[in-house]
Order: sequence, then C-alpha cells, then structure tokens
Amino acid sequence: WPYLENGALRTTCIKILKAGLADNWSQVRMAASVLNRVFWSTLQETCQFPQENLELLYPVLVPRMCLNRFYLAQGVKLYSHQTWKLVFPENGVQVVAQ
Repeated sequence: WPYLENGALRTTCIKILKAGLADNWSQVRMAASVLNRVFWSTLQETCQFPQENLELLYPVLVPRMCLNRFYLAQGVKLYSHQTWKLVFPENGVQVVAQ
C-alpha cells in the first residue's frame, strides 16, 4: 500500500477525483463518485491509514463531496449522501468546518 500512501497512484487518483467530482456530465460525476467511495474505503478500512494522513485529502476532496450531495441528478445525489455517511459516520459537520 505504499503507492496509496505517497506514490504516483495516490496523486493520480486525487487528480482524477478532483476533476471528475466537478465535471458537468452527470455520468462522469457518477463514475467519479464510485471511485471516490472505493478510494476512501480502501484508505480507511483496507490500508487503515492514520487520520492525520486522511485529513490531508480534505481540502481537495471534501468540498466536492459535499456539493455532490446537492447535485441535480438523483443518482449522483443519493450515492453521494450514502458515501458521505460511510466516510464520515459521526464527524461530517466537523470535517466541513475544517
């Protein structure tokens, strides 16, 4: 898992997520939302990254994740709500406040 911790795979995934979660096409946003959920669950559950390491992703990904919960397309909106609950089950408000 060192490639996800500080390697090129992590950098590439973040760039793709940053662009995809803000794309104008709902199909692209949905695909990015699926990648986003897999990315976060892999980092949290499989790799068990420390919280400080995950917090480095907040400035780039959290605003887009938050906005997609209010996106016009229902599929993106509902999937983003579910992802938000999975990634931040108890501290979502505090994450946004950071």
